[in-house]
Amino acid sequence: MSSGLNDLGTRLAEVRDHLLDAARQVARPSWIWIAGVLYPAFDLGLDVLHVNKSGGDSATSTISLPGISLDGVPDLFAGDENSLRVIGGILVLVILALLLALGIALVASRLSAGLASCATPNTWDELGGAAHPPGLRAAWAAGEGLTSSAFGIFVLLTLMRIMAILIVGLPLVLFHGVLAEGPSTASGVLLGIIYLPLAGLLILYFVVLAALHQLALHSLVQNRRGMTSAIQHAWRLFRVEASLSLAYLLIEVVTILIFAVAAFVISLCSIVICCLVPLLPLCLLALTGLQGVLRAAFWARAYGDMGGATSGDTLGGIPASPTQS
Repeated sequence: MSSGLNDLGTRLAEVRDHLLDAARQVARPSWIWIAGVLYPAFDLGLDVLHVNKSGGDSATSTISLPGISLDGVPDLFAGDENSLRVIGGILVLVILALLLALGIALVASRLSAGLASCATPNTWDELGGAAHPPGLRAAWAAGEGLTSSAFGIFVLLTLMRIMAILIVGLPLVLFHGVLAEGPSTASGVLLGIIYLPLAGLLILYFVVLAALHQLALHSLVQNRRGMTSAIQHAWRLFRVEASLSLAYLLIEVVTILIFAVAAFVISLCSIVICCLVPLLPLCLLALTGLQGVLRAAFWARAYGDMGGATSGDTLGGIPASPTQS
């Protein structure tokens, strides 16, 4: 046990140094921070812990899960206002919203892939280094030809999240009647027994998927893999050495907390100093962009540290190919 803790401590120190090196690389403001705003966030899945209790004579529970609602669904066709013309207009608006969301997702996928490509230390230095960081145009150009694969990775991992949410939500649906009919205290205890372990597993699952998303993006841009191959490669890298993977996850969580505190401090200062209120959205947007660029640079180092070969590496004097990494 002590050997394992010492090994983890050593790994944490190494990963911390990688984070500081990545921070020095991307600290200078640049237009590439706009790509950082769209870069995949590290989802901790904390929203699955949101449970509302509403009472009356008989206690009832409203369990809020992403994509799951146990409340009654109103009849769309009830009443005079829900005519065919109104329903048709709603459908048109929904289709237009979906098309707009698809367009934004494709743009975000290309910029995310381009940012992951630019964020590697060698590429960043070639594009100007810390003194003259690459701009948004460089990220857009680097993502050429990678849009569909990056979008496919996002879709596949999102489907995996949705399936996990449905699996966790199923026991809650089955036991909802028991929770609603029982006393408030008993239903709360039963809810905790059933839900909290499942929610803990779901949060851990979300964290691992977030790490796989980062590694898969770098596998995609550095080895030109397909989306399924990139995800499989990311999983192989992630499970090669548990202590190293755990160290990167812990440092990532610490980084998220640091940025959350920074956002809180900025918001608090804007409240105290009223003249800063108009600048608050811009400051928070810049902070989000910096966090995204830092995450891309950090996980670029993680990809190499975990053993992911790039096109610039050589194995026995021969450039590495995707099948060799």
